Amino acid sequence: KEGISDPCTGAELVLLFFKTDDNIMNLCDDSSGCIGDIYRYEASDLFNYYAQACQNKEKLAKALFELNKEDDFGLRDSLFENSTQFLPEPQLRTMVDGYWSLMEKETGDYKKRHWGLLIELLAKELKDAPLFEKVRLYAWPNISTAACKDIADIWLDSGQPDKALEWLNRIDHSETYLSAERNALLLTIHGQLGNKQQQEQIAWEIFRSYRSPKTLNDLLSIIGEEKREQVIAKETEILLAEKGLSTSHAHFLIDMNCIDLAESYIFERKEQLNGAFYYILPDLAKIMEKNEKYLTTTVILRALLDSILERAKSKTYSHGIRYLKTLDKLSKKINDWRDISTHSNYVNELRKVHGRKSSFWSKYG
Repeated sequence: KEGISDPCTGAELVLLFFKTDDNIMNLCDDSSGCIGDIYRYEASDLFNYYAQACQNKEKLAKALFELNKEDDFGLRDSLFENSTQFLPEPQLRTMVDGYWSLMEKETGDYKKRHWGLLIELLAKELKDAPLFEKVRLYAWPNISTAACKDIADIWLDSGQPDKALEWLNRIDHSETYLSAERNALLLTIHGQLGNKQQQEQIAWEIFRSYRSPKTLNDLLSIIGEEKREQVIAKETEILLAEKGLSTSHAHFLIDMNCIDLAESYIFERKEQLNGAFYYILPDLAKIMEKNEKYLTTTVILRALLDSILERAKSKTYSHGIRYLKTLDKLSKKINDWRDISTHSNYVNELRKVHGRKSSFWSKYG
């Protein structure tokens, strides 16, 4: 980008770079995906930058068509994104015809679906729902939940919510696969069709599947902002009545500034705290500590520490030591231990049960 100013030369060089993908990806471990992302994002964006200014559209389209005949690592098709920005519709339609011809001649399912995916990408760019529907059903004759959702997606994007709804209605209501994505689509569809009652029903379903500030705001945008306090009060009542512990419910109470209720919710269900959820509980503990809910912070950290010692993996001991030292500090701020053991009794019990884990105790000491 710094050295090439001629747009057609730049576009050509980027396409040549994409041809290195086979050698490069076969000679490295890209389990992190960062090398593939150079092709998918940086290189694709650079191609788009040059291609928009390149005037030889016919040559550009032909080169792009030929490049995507092979794509063993699924990196080259990213060049089709935003292709309407740099190629006129006639060139894109010619590419569709070319790939369709190759697909019809193909006998193997794998290659047939490769051509089909390319046509789908171009159909999305063209907002051509009939073409997308046609190629999906040709390459994958069995109508799956994903197919119904994808076809509904493009009909909606093409400005025909009624057709989108028809495809979503083909999915069995008991099907849970892609339910969140389908509900989001239904919310938009019913909004565009003016089906207020159905839209409200879907909004409640989305909100109650995952209560959060966003899903609450989406619901209130339909039923009315004036019902905010009423909804929060009712949902809080429902959450507190449930016997099970859900960290997402706890976070919802926190997000609604109901810290005291969140503390009670967690503490009353402390036996259900699973220390194996180390990717969720530490944040919850930090929030409780920040709000001076030291006893509830303690039961969360104890669950995490107990889990670490039970698993007996020395590489996680540093986290356990950090939790125990935090517990040491918190113990000085707690006067009423309610129905849990005091800190000194808890540590004594830890030493009895896990006393032979010398590496933990030596590092802690």
